[in-house]
Amino acid sequence: MSVPGVGQGPTSSPVVPPGPSPPFTRTSDPLAPLPSPSSPQESIKLPGSLTDKVELKMEASHEPLHKIGTKGTPLPIGSNYISIHCRNEAVYQYHVVFIPNVESMGMRFGMMKDHRSTTGEVVAFDGSILYLPVRLDEVVHLKSERRTDNQEIDIKIQMTKILPPNSDLCIPFYNVVLRRIMKFLGLKLVGRNHYDPKSAVILGKHRLQVWPGYSTCIKRTDGGLYLSVDVSHKVLRNDSVLDVMNVIYQQSRESFQDECTKELIGSIVITRYNNRTYRIDDIEWNKSPKDTFTMVDGSQTTFVEYYSKNYGITIKDMDQPMLVHRPKERSKPGGKVITGEILLLPELSFMTGIPDKMRKDFRAMKDLTMHINVSSAQHTHSLKQLLKNINSNPEVLVELE
Repeated sequence: MSVPGVGQGPTSSPVVPPGPSPPFTRTSDPLAPLPSPSSPQESIKLPGSLTDKVELKMEASHEPLHKIGTKGTPLPIGSNYISIHCRNEAVYQYHVVFIPNVESMGMRFGMMKDHRSTTGEVVAFDGSILYLPVRLDEVVHLKSERRTDNQEIDIKIQMTKILPPNSDLCIPFYNVVLRRIMKFLGLKLVGRNHYDPKSAVILGKHRLQVWPGYSTCIKRTDGGLYLSVDVSHKVLRNDSVLDVMNVIYQQSRESFQDECTKELIGSIVITRYNNRTYRIDDIEWNKSPKDTFTMVDGSQTTFVEYYSKNYGITIKDMDQPMLVHRPKERSKPGGKVITGEILLLPELSFMTGIPDKMRKDFRAMKDLTMHINVSSAQHTHSLKQLLKNINSNPEVLVELE
């Protein structure tokens, strides 16, 4: 489980890191004319030597619909949708039961991760349902030990469905694999999109930087499975929340806390040690980095010690207050509702978005929009560059072959 108050609160659901063997191969040009039913399609390939017969029957497959007119003049058009074909005969769905029951989602993910030699590296697991590109025995029993009390846990993995590759239920699995590919390319996941901080455009005069990136998603349409790709940009400020607080303090010391509340509540910040974004919902003026909190294992530590030990970060201001983020309530497998608070350090939280003062500055906005409002030609170039990076990255190619 995540640690409360350190950027990853107890409400963050652990995710089994996707491993190698993503089921993709080289992609075609997404901006090429859409293929007709009679023309060969270049596409992403999904591998898998899954030819073994199983007793369970595969669910019915959805045949793609080829929509094409019968009259008129053919018109070539471009699209940011890349067709995906799967070499697998199936994707396998399993139900996972822990005996005795393990309540902690973090422990469930950790135990499953310990058995990658059995499940393989490419998995999609939500705590009870497991998707794999490989076929296991219909019922598999694995053994793990719960570290908190040394209790032996029996993990029962039972095959429940054999899904056709274009099934909607397979899409979460494919998106896990896609995130793996983007990680190989050096792109950082911020929110739901991937960005390239190494290609950031620095606007020093305005204390801003623009991260170029991509919005990606795999979805099923009438024409089959497609990878949707679009260009995205993330505007980050060089100012930390602590910098903003210091400026406010210099301008209005008497009403410092009130002004900070007006300026910061509702703002979105990014913690660069994990590239996660959070909304500031409150400010805890009575807390500081010197305060302690309880770790998952029950031990006590201060925020200063935690960041030094886990991230190698030395906190400079020991008297800064703490920012509060309250994630929305959400349900976990089994119907459990997760709530809680995440405490963040202003010194390590950086403002995002365009400052209100800059929005009123015509020249400043002109400098910024030059980098975030791309032309159709630039848009095309960015998408082709992504495909080129996929096809030329040795590490990715090894995974895709």
